[in-house]
Amino acid sequence: MSAREKKTVLVIGGLDPSGGAGILADAGAIRSLGLHCAAVCAVRTVQDGVSFSSAMAQDISLIVDEIESIFERQQVKAVKIGALGNSEIVIGVGRFLLDSGSPIVVDPVIRSTSGGELLDDGGVTAMRDHLIPMAALVTPNLAEASVLSKIPVDNVEDMTEAARIILRLGARAVLVKGGHLDGSRVVDVFASAGAGAVIFENDMLDVGEVRGTGCALASLIAARLGRGVKMREAVEGARVILRDAMARSVKTEAGPRVLSFIDR
Repeated sequence: MSAREKKTVLVIGGLDPSGGAGILADAGAIRSLGLHCAAVCAVRTVQDGVSFSSAMAQDISLIVDEIESIFERQQVKAVKIGALGNSEIVIGVGRFLLDSGSPIVVDPVIRSTSGGELLDDGGVTAMRDHLIPMAALVTPNLAEASVLSKIPVDNVEDMTEAARIILRLGARAVLVKGGHLDGSRVVDVFASAGAGAVIFENDMLDVGEVRGTGCALASLIAARLGRGVKMREAVEGARVILRDAMARSVKTEAGPRVLSFIDR
């Protein structure tokens, strides 16, 4: 690889045209760490940062063709998966990536923050059966952890149990994000196969709602894995970088703030 060539992180997910979340937020996070971001859109949405109008899953054959072309031409060191829309896309993407050799970070996006459906019920089942068993890391929020684990997730104890259940589905590691817990602390629970759960905790920033944090965190972790960082260190470092980007978040007309990254 020449000095001018960069390692690639491939992101597969939803397009938020307002730029606050989805594959555009992924790209900003990944590029801030000095890696190249290649992106395949699985779901197109109509949203503006305040309201969500509609979503349309893309054709699976086009999605797979795009993924294949990226793997043929670029050095894909990690893959981050976000919104996939339906079971056909989940299964098709999973089949292609099965022998990719790249660590896969699955951010199991089911609904947008503004309430739009981004993965149907069949897609959730397919994710549990086909995609999570391939994942190096799964990064659900509280609602997603509850859906995947099939238990209520309302506190740290629930988060820990949900992480263990998702590990039993085949994932090698799970990070349950507790950003929506009540209180003044942000608490995430990390668990990996063969090890106990670890709680990461810090004070909540006084910046109000910030969009795209879940997308960006998973992408930052994928980028750090792509640079050869071990999983727990990748998670810890990504949380620090995300917090920094949240502290510098900015307004773009209406709606919540958006992340602001600096190159590292």
